[in-house]
Amino acid sequence: MKLHFRTISTLLLFGILVSTCTKDLDTNIPFEGPRISVTARIDPSEGFTAFVNQTAPPTGDQTLSTLTLPEAQVILYSSSEAFFVNSQGDGFFSLTNIPISESDSFRLEIIAPNLDTLKSKWVIIPPGIEDPFLEEIIELDTIVPDPFTYNRVRLNFSGIDPPGDNKYLIEVTHNVNFSSTLFFDFFADFDSESCEVFNFNSIFFPDICFTNEAWEFTLVPDLFLFTFGGQRLEFEDYIFVVRSIDENYFNYQLDRLNLDDLRGIILEPRASVTNVTGGEGLFVASNSFRRVLARP
Repeated sequence: MKLHFRTISTLLLFGILVSTCTKDLDTNIPFEGPRISVTARIDPSEGFTAFVNQTAPPTGDQTLSTLTLPEAQVILYSSSEAFFVNSQGDGFFSLTNIPISESDSFRLEIIAPNLDTLKSKWVIIPPGIEDPFLEEIIELDTIVPDPFTYNRVRLNFSGIDPPGDNKYLIEVTHNVNFSSTLFFDFFADFDSESCEVFNFNSIFFPDICFTNEAWEFTLVPDLFLFTFGGQRLEFEDYIFVVRSIDENYFNYQLDRLNLDDLRGIILEPRASVTNVTGGEGLFVASNSFRRVLARP
């Protein structure tokens, strides 16, 4: 008993000393100056889209207008041709009238005055889902405790996983302009419980449990969202997407999940996944099954 008591006393004393000896530390976060930053994606069903701005210093107030690069030139290269991408304003760029097929290779180059030129590595369009099929079922449901009957949507999707190691991303979004960040909450039931599924405003997973096999899932999106002020959001349609994504895209989703971790884990202060030089960011490739659905 005496040894046990001494151990507890020592631990208590150590805890008191640690709690009373605190010190504020000032850390200088290095900033080498502004650089071009990009998040870009290319997909046969959607074309090429990108958001381009410049990196911001760790101190001071910044707004979107001060970080955009209105004179930036975005050039997309295929294995045989170069395409100049049109600006949509507010840092968004898009190009839809170009041929994009499975196994095609593309790279990205961005030029802006007084900044280093950003260049990406080559990305390859991954194989698409074979025999994709989507069934939309509309059911009546009731919200309690206040009785409110509405049409609930149940989406049943099936397809065949092509040969190779593939990765997938499922999204349900509102059909709005580029600047929207609205995502729907939803849950999904898979026919196999052995899949490792990640969730960050979307669901993404590898094909470890259905390699080169048929797979399916059921998804029920919540089409009744409300703003922070309690006002109901009105819209006419929404987008359902199942993407076959490349390795960088999958690792990017994991990175976003880690950066938003709420479990108190010490994380890197910035995204760690990149495939560009001369700047910051990422260029990813996907091959999507995409449908615009009317809200019931």
